[in-house]
Amino acid sequence: MRQSPSEYHIEDIVVPEQLASPGRVTEVRFPEGVQNIVGTVHSHGSTKLGNFSTIDESNILANHNINILAAEGGTYKARVRAALPCGHLCSDEAKVMVVMPTSAGDSEFLKEAQERIRRAAPYGGTIWPSKEW
Repeated sequence: MRQSPSEYHIEDIVVPEQLASPGRVTEVRFPEGVQNIVGTVHSHGSTKLGNFSTIDESNILANHNINILAAEGGTYKARVRAALPCGHLCSDEAKVMVVMPTSAGDSEFLKEAQERIRRAAPYGGTIWPSKEW
């Protein structure tokens, strides 16, 4: 990641092993050696772009500097957190611009990401990803 006073340039994304349900993500385990975690990317599961939820506001936005909410079709909302000169933190909306050098690795990245995300059953337990994902 490179950072200037007004921009973050994220150069790599790591999808950790995790247990995901419609309401939360738990059991997050990053691969050994992963450093400099600056934010999250997540979806609320619908095809339309919504707003950050109260859980997002109280947990995710409170603990990460970059937070991206993604929806189908490549639409995004983002909030960034920054320290003011007085030391207090503030957050504000941000613009997301996705620049990918090549699409050759897209299917490999998606396959690896899907293998790391286990879906939680609505009433407990785990549903493992199927090959149709």
